[in-house]
Amino acid sequence: MANVNSEDIITSADTADHPIESGFNDYPGSVNRSYDEGDEDETLLEREVDGNETLVACLAPKDRWWGVYAIFYFLGITTLLPWNFFINADKYWMYKFRDVNATRNGTDVFSPDWDSSEAIVQLDLHPLHGKTPFQASFTSYLAIASNVPSTICFLLNAVISRWISANMRMVVSLIITLVIFIASTVLVQINTDSWQQGFFATTMISVIFMNSFCAFFQCGLLQVVGRFPPEYTTAVMSGQALGGIFAASANLLSIFFAADQVKSAFIYFLLGSASLFFSVCASVYLPRTLFFKFYTGGKSHQPYRFIENYPPQARIRPNETRKAKGMWIVFKKVWIQAISAMMVFVVTLAAFPTLMVLVVSEEVPSVWNEKYYVALVSFLVFSCGDYIGRILSGALQLPEKSSSWTLIFSILRIGFLPMIMMCQLHPRTLLPVIFKSDIEFGIISFLFGFSNGYLANVVFINAPQLVSREDQEEANGVVTTALGIGLSVGVSLSYFLLKLL
Repeated sequence: MANVNSEDIITSADTADHPIESGFNDYPGSVNRSYDEGDEDETLLEREVDGNETLVACLAPKDRWWGVYAIFYFLGITTLLPWNFFINADKYWMYKFRDVNATRNGTDVFSPDWDSSEAIVQLDLHPLHGKTPFQASFTSYLAIASNVPSTICFLLNAVISRWISANMRMVVSLIITLVIFIASTVLVQINTDSWQQGFFATTMISVIFMNSFCAFFQCGLLQVVGRFPPEYTTAVMSGQALGGIFAASANLLSIFFAADQVKSAFIYFLLGSASLFFSVCASVYLPRTLFFKFYTGGKSHQPYRFIENYPPQARIRPNETRKAKGMWIVFKKVWIQAISAMMVFVVTLAAFPTLMVLVVSEEVPSVWNEKYYVALVSFLVFSCGDYIGRILSGALQLPEKSSSWTLIFSILRIGFLPMIMMCQLHPRTLLPVIFKSDIEFGIISFLFGFSNGYLANVVFINAPQLVSREDQEEANGVVTTALGIGLSVGVSLSYFLLKLL
């Protein structure tokens, strides 16, 4: 086959003027051509129309070895990496904000390697939690510092996306996140006993900036992947869930193999830094692939659009790229998916992690409860359910895109909240404990994660299919913004639920 450059491709004036009744190759005179770019090629289908014009369509190049799919999967892991790593490192934060005086007297449960004899911080134990004020409030402040700025950035993204490309937002955001995460890793090795208040403030500021830039990265990634076939959206969403499993597993392994909290946390955060570094490399390489250019457009690839009755995945280059519609017009088409996404994360963030980290094992006291129970059941089991839910929804793609069942199921998830609150969460003064068994809480945690993953993936698969190709990026942006609002509302709701315990 002859090789041609992308500049040589002739486009049709208007496909509506040339209706096609059957497969492209059924027409006399149709030919196949391809051109090479590196190791990839793109197949061109063309036929003469009215003897004067040539109609040219392109079949999608192969995603060789599923390389682009794997990159999207890995970038999905990265979208929530700082959040996942910080919330899973509960034992490390409890050590950093421990009562230093109790440590000096030998009454603290941790055994640090460094000498804290010069620490002068005077802290009173929290009367209900048996923790210092910083220990008792850390998870709550972490949730606020993570999710409120993320919501603001989700809203800002709708504005800046008109001037800054999604690829640029992804790469720059990842680089800044990596730098801040490395700084947090360095702080693990620094003795902060004498300036716990300053360390607390520094940590919260770093969390605000990391999650803000992660929000820009997530928005860019979801907007880009919305242009690809549905299985690539599943890759990103499944990657997000796998990121939770990765963080929880890394935390458990670092606790098991490391001798103390400092070494454990350093190994843990070092793994996070390495993951972010490889994500930066992947995000730089991704736009260079022909498969990526085919679906998103590039310097030599104007965006393609589907043509009815062409062979599967055949597309045609229009003379002029249609302008995307306004956000409100797009919202009216995807409002069910947007509200569903918001409800999913309102319910999830109302309980996870603020309520679920308060669970205690029925076997109290024990090494199992002190070191592993929360990390395993509250985080790892939840993340496994989340991951399986996203995989299954990608395979089934149900409910269908125009169905209202997605919204109904999202609302029904509210029933999980009283179930979680009636598990072994402590301290509590009002509600009775109904689900006392570790197995019962494990089942609830798994189903809670499963429903979150299944519905979260479905809305991002369905939303781009409800609009024209030119509006797919905008559709995912609308759903992502609704998701961000759900995060903030869910975090706020969690404090009211704590009062009801």
